[in-house]
Amino acid sequence: MVIAQITRTILSVVRRGEPLGTTLLDQIAKFLAAQALQRYRKNSLFASYRGYGLEPWQKLRIEEMSRTQLEEKVTIKSLARACSLSESHFARCFRSSFGTSVHQWLIQLRIERAKTLLSETRKPLVEVAWLSGFCDQAAFTRSFSRIERVSPSRWRRFHATAGDFSNDRSKSS
Repeated sequence: MVIAQITRTILSVVRRGEPLGTTLLDQIAKFLAAQALQRYRKNSLFASYRGYGLEPWQKLRIEEMSRTQLEEKVTIKSLARACSLSESHFARCFRSSFGTSVHQWLIQLRIERAKTLLSETRKPLVEVAWLSGFCDQAAFTRSFSRIERVSPSRWRRFHATAGDFSNDRSKSS
């Protein structure tokens, strides 16, 4: 209906012999394009398009770098450089590809590593925090408790059994 009204308006102006300005024609063209996209976006061509994201090789590179360097300070700058992207463009592509921010994703990776350490070793919480990439035990406990809804020590007591600590060097005799 809107397109039909625009067409009638244009035809009435043309029939009267009045000129159409290029700005008006540009605006009409953009509006018509937007209407077509909105109407046909469920078409397979538009449905498969999810926005800009990282290329598969970039995603693999990020996952590899993040997991191997988790104990160190992983920065958006270093990850963006590894993907040959600017920091801001990388952050947008990352969110599109992973569905979360780089920061939240790194925290989740650190929590996963901490859970492995908590269940398989008897290392003190401060060491688990450090080995998982947290700057201190307090930051580790806050993040862990927020995500898992339980403190790291309670999580360890619930998920670890005596037989799970066979790989721990710090086990006392």
